[in-house]
Amino acid sequence: MNFTEKNDFLVQHTSAVHFDDDLALFNKHFPNSRLHSELRRANSYTRPKLDGMMIWELLGKISADEILKNRKVMTKEPTVVEPSTEEQPVEEPTDGEPSTEEQPVEEPTVNPEELKSKKKASTKNSRK
Repeated sequence: MNFTEKNDFLVQHTSAVHFDDDLALFNKHFPNSRLHSELRRANSYTRPKLDGMMIWELLGKISADEILKNRKVMTKEPTVVEPSTEEQPVEEPTDGEPSTEEQPVEEPTVNPEELKSKKKASTKNSRK
C-alpha cells in the first residue's frame, strides 16, 4: 500500500469510536511499540489522533481489510430522518377555540412612587 492509499484509508477510518478495537489489534501485532506509553494516557481528546497513529503502524504490517474486520459492528446505525415533501395543512382556529398563535406578553406595570421609596430606602441603608 503506497502513501496516498494509506493516507486515504487513515482519513476515512480514523475514529475514537473504534479506538478500543484498534488498540487490541495494535497490542497483538506491536507488543513493544514506543506508542504504548502515549496509548496508556489516552483521553477523549487524544483518542482520534492516537487511533490514526495505530492505524498507520498497522497498515505497514497487515491489510486494511483485517483492520476493518477486527472492528466490532455497530449495533445501532444512525438513522437519518428525511423532511417530508408534502405540505401539512394549517388549521384555522374557529371562533369558539383559543388561538394557537402566541399572544404578546404584557409587561408588568410599575408604580413610579414605589420605585422612589425603594431607592430612598436602599440609599439610607448603604450610608450607615
